Formats: sequence, structure tokens, C-alpha cells
Amino acid sequence: VSVYQDIYLTDPIPLETVLANCNNETSILIVSDAGSARGYRELKRIRATTIFLLKLKRYTSLIAWLNPMPEERWIGSSAEIIANLIPMHEMNNHGLNNAIDIVRGQAF
Repeated sequence: VSVYQDIYLTDPIPLETVLANCNNETSILIVSDAGSARGYRELKRIRATTIFLLKLKRYTSLIAWLNPMPEERWIGSSAEIIANLIPMHEMNNHGLNNAIDIVRGQAF
């Protein structure tokens, strides 16, 4: 599994390399629709995301997710399930403020 340094997904870094540089003060902000744009509830995606999030949680609890789709679009999609695993917020002013509070370690 890899993460990417660029928006074109051409510069992969192994996830384990990234995690080796994380600790309990590392803040993680994930930006993704989590499947809500197309409305899919894909078990393969949910499993892979769950494994990824569980790995992240071993290193830090300062994790938040911004979803560019409105919350009503999450219903029936992978996003609905993933939002139960990690704080997920709409990508609007209120959601961004909540996500920033989480990655700063402030109680939400």
C-alpha cells in the first residue's frame, strides 16, 4: 500500500515509510468522498479503508476526515460506514473547523 506526494499520483511512498515517521502528535487530515460521490457501498473499499485507519490509529488519534459531498449523500455509500470509524465532516466552514479542532487535539 502506498500514499502519494502529488495530485497526479505519480510519486508513491510506501505506507509503512510514512507511518514510521508518525507518533502520537502527528495530525492526519484525510480528504475524500469515501464513495459518496457515486453512492457505492463497496465492501472491498470499506475493508481496505478500515485496515488503513486501524494502522493509522496505532500511531495517532489526531485523525479527521473531510468529505466534499454533503452528508445526505453519504447515506447508502461506503462513507456512511467509514464515518462510524473516524470523525468525518462535510467540507464546509463548520466541518473544516471541526476537523481542525480534532487534528489539533482539541475535544470535539
